[in-house]
Amino acid sequence: MSSCMTAEALAHHARFQFDRPIEDIRETEWEAMFEASMLIPTSSKAVVVARLKQLSMDNTLLRTSDRMTDWQARYMDILTDEAAEDIDFFHPKAVIQALMHGIKPDGAKALVRNSYDFDDKEIKFNISKFWSHVRGVLSNSTKLAITKTKRDKTRKKPAWSKRLKDPGLPHGTLPGHVNDEDITAMVLVLLDSGSDCAAIISRGLATRLSKRSGGGEMLTASMPQPMEGFGQVPMLLTRYMLVNKIVLGMADGPITLLHVSAWIDETDDGANITLGRKVMETLGYDLEGFLKIAREQRDVWDLADTVATDDSAPTALERVFKTWHRGTVDEPDPVVDDEDDNTAAYAPDADHDAVVKELLLDAVRAAQANGISEAGTREVHSLVMAAIDVFCVATRNEPPVDIEPLKVVLQQGAVPVRCAARRYNPIYTVFLA
Repeated sequence: MSSCMTAEALAHHARFQFDRPIEDIRETEWEAMFEASMLIPTSSKAVVVARLKQLSMDNTLLRTSDRMTDWQARYMDILTDEAAEDIDFFHPKAVIQALMHGIKPDGAKALVRNSYDFDDKEIKFNISKFWSHVRGVLSNSTKLAITKTKRDKTRKKPAWSKRLKDPGLPHGTLPGHVNDEDITAMVLVLLDSGSDCAAIISRGLATRLSKRSGGGEMLTASMPQPMEGFGQVPMLLTRYMLVNKIVLGMADGPITLLHVSAWIDETDDGANITLGRKVMETLGYDLEGFLKIAREQRDVWDLADTVATDDSAPTALERVFKTWHRGTVDEPDPVVDDEDDNTAAYAPDADHDAVVKELLLDAVRAAQANGISEAGTREVHSLVMAAIDVFCVATRNEPPVDIEPLKVVLQQGAVPVRCAARRYNPIYTVFLA
């Protein structure tokens, strides 16, 4: 009887049916196994797969070894109940797909699913490799979860800071109302201790207020306000507005500011106001007192979450500084995207080919300065000049590419071997001649 079985089948049954080496199993035992299997009614594949889909890991078991042992034990119990101990040998793919439904947590399930679909094709057809892969994923996930939990505990903020923080408004802003008789505008008010101005109002909000009765008038200062932006770039603010009333929304009740003189940010068409250091000091802001409160709460503060590469939205003051620091226009232009400094210098009517050529020649000269030989310089120059069309300094205002229509050319005397018409993808048919 054993001579009719493959080596893989013999090894499988010797391991799971007899739990002995193949050479120790007698022929009569093989025959008895087959006779017994004919007497035991086995469940269908669909029934077993349905039960396996409902088999989930026990999340209460924290150790990976305990969780895997419990999961595999309950898996073998199902196979024993259904008399289908060899289903993972004859139908490994269906079994593995069913087991993936029960992997916990969901992050580990996603990693195993990604490996199943893209990375490791062997786990589709080998239950042993599937068990090993799941164990490895769970081990790594558990370590990451423990590390994250410890980090969160060390960085946990005190209750008082949670109460003061408004999660819906970034950058320390507060919801405010600008009330002048019949005008009620909801705005964002930022308190910025780094601003030398008393207040800065966006041009969009100032324009809306100036068009309403009692909203205020935009005035040109007889003596513009000199300021120094980022990179020590000098700048002037030329227009200002007197805002009659600003009401700041607070958890304990509103606070009202009357007759606020604010310079106008010509680069911002939104609706927001920045209150500077002068207003903050008038309201009682004190740097030493602020640090004293922080010192009373904690001696050491972990600022790992406050990184220099934070891509947060710039404040009104930062937008003014950045526009003038760029230096590509005579006065702030609200149409230009402040975040796109690299392409703003190239106007639509600029000679891009000349700019590209100059940049490439600069690179060749730099290579020559670093010691490249004359022959090498000539070769590099010829290479970059031959491929100058593939370089660009801006990805806009490009003319459409002229592409030759796709043609199917048959050789002279060619005999068709198929009578059915060839089917093309619809996106290609527009190029067919």
